[in-house]
Amino acid sequence: MCWVKAGSGKSLKLLKEKKVDIIMVHAPATEKKAIKEGWAIKRSLIGSNEFYIVGPKNDPARISSATSAADAYAKIASGKATFLSRGDNSGTNKKELSIWKTAGISPSGDWYVITKDQKDASKFIDFLNSVPGQKIIRDYGKILYGQGMYNDAQYAKKYDH
Repeated sequence: MCWVKAGSGKSLKLLKEKKVDIIMVHAPATEKKAIKEGWAIKRSLIGSNEFYIVGPKNDPARISSATSAADAYAKIASGKATFLSRGDNSGTNKKELSIWKTAGISPSGDWYVITKDQKDASKFIDFLNSVPGQKIIRDYGKILYGQGMYNDAQYAKKYDH
């Protein structure tokens, strides 16, 4: 078995292109569409994740008083508070876009920053490949679970083909 780590959008694309046999994703609407179109089968619900809106403690958009995620997004947009979007077609990004749609907003402008194409992403990858970054990956969860939850690059090399 060979594992490939990818966001929901890329994982679904790999499945559609028959480059992988199975995927675990969190993009329910897209998953159901794939079943309907016939290029995916046997969708199973195996878990869920949480979606949080986080920001600075001083709450410049005043989202702490929001009554819903869409209301929080509307406050962010009206206050032009900086919003960082993954912009990567992942399940998280799809959820974000559905909230903007519910809020009736098409986010744009200097305050709406899509992070996938920024130089900071390259710097972050460099950090993850560094000795301290690899230690974090290797040791994450070790204290709580007795072993790390992730494998480092050295371990992963034997499965990189």
